[in-house]
Amino acid sequence: PDVNGIETYYYSAEGLRIAEFVHESLLEATGRPDRGVRRARFYVIRRTSMPAVLLEIGFVTGAEDAPLLATDAYRSLSAQAIARGILEYLQQRYP
Repeated sequence: PDVNGIETYYYSAEGLRIAEFVHESLLEATGRPDRGVRRARFYVIRRTSMPAVLLEIGFVTGAEDAPLLATDAYRSLSAQAIARGILEYLQQRYP
């Protein structure tokens, strides 16, 4: 119940770049606690041919996160923030 907030995982150097954009966008949009951007070896981000991130937009066991995750509004807000972060990354990479 004590674990709440936003975490973003990446594996490659380019993954870190996109992770930073998406993570910041999520924090700004949701106002949730920042649990950091971390390098990890998860299969889904390690075994890909493109930059990839794994996002924790909340924890279903978190006392604060669980009620938010149950709402359409929070999920929609998070999805919009993720899309905005990806677009910012692409605009920076391909001006």
